Formats: sequence, structure tokens, C-alpha cells
Amino acid sequence: MNRHAILQKLGLASRARKLLFGEGLILKSFIKDQKQMVFLANDAGANITKKMHQKQFAYGFHLVDGFSSTELSKAVGKEHVKAILLRDEGFIKTIFDEL
Repeated sequence: MNRHAILQKLGLASRARKLLFGEGLILKSFIKDQKQMVFLANDAGANITKKMHQKQFAYGFHLVDGFSSTELSKAVGKEHVKAILLRDEGFIKTIFDEL
């Protein structure tokens, strides 16, 4: 896994406005049968982690939890980021290739 390249691609996706941030927005905006990828900070709370794993089972998206909140926050230029939803198929493909 090329961590640096993945974080760079997340930064590009953020500048292209292809990301959703925050547990509330993400939990409400899952779409069945659409390519989606969620980045969940490995230091996120137990409640959000449980909810994301339940949604992953229901909607079948890719869940990446190998980054800390600090790494995700720095990559996208925001503070205290715990969860990110990516829906752009092109970005998902390039990030999935790096995993």
C-alpha cells in the first residue's frame, strides 16, 4: 500500500469537490449499487466505527481504515476528519490500484 500516493489522491479529490466529510452526512448519503469508498480514521470512536461497518455490510462499499485522523485531515486540508466518503469512480479506481 502506497500511503503517500493515496493521501495525495485524496487531496486532489478534495480540491475537485468529490468528497463528503462528517459522520452525519456520510451515513445519510449512501446509494445502493454505486461505487463508493469510505476512509475511516483508525482512531475514530467505537460508535462511528460500528455504524460504518454496519453500513458497509448493507451497501457493499470499500472501507479503508489504515490512516489516522491526523493523516486524513492533513491530506484534505481540514481539521479533525474522522470519515470521508468518495464517490468518484475515477478516483476510486486509482486509489484502489494503490491499495
